[in-house]
Amino acid sequence: MADEKELQRIYLQLQIMKKQLNDMMEKKLMVEQKINEIMNTINSVNHIRKTKKGEEVWVSLGSTLHVKTRIEDTENVAIGIGAGIVAKKTIDEAFEILEKRLNELVDINNQISDEVNQYSGQIEEMEKKFQEMAKELK
Repeated sequence: MADEKELQRIYLQLQIMKKQLNDMMEKKLMVEQKINEIMNTINSVNHIRKTKKGEEVWVSLGSTLHVKTRIEDTENVAIGIGAGIVAKKTIDEAFEILEKRLNELVDINNQISDEVNQYSGQIEEMEKKFQEMAKELK
């Protein structure tokens, strides 16, 4: 038979687990946003590959703001390589770096999804146990 202390313990454990699940979901959302950002950047790199030197293009500055500019170098770009360091790379090198980052983030996202599914199942089982114990106490 269930007692109130055990019921309270399970309730607190459920609250902690739900908070952890919420944190995982927030992390997953941030990873998905980064994936979208990198995919957009890859699309931009592909667009630059098709652009001729001296051609005018619209470039996004973020927050739906764009500026028209002339592309003078279609072979090289500057890319952040970490710790606030930016390096000059060829378009092909930058593309490879972006693809590697994208693949890593997709793997992380899949891992988080698996963890979320597993954790959700554990929470569901614990909620059933909690409800059964609460009925016994009535």
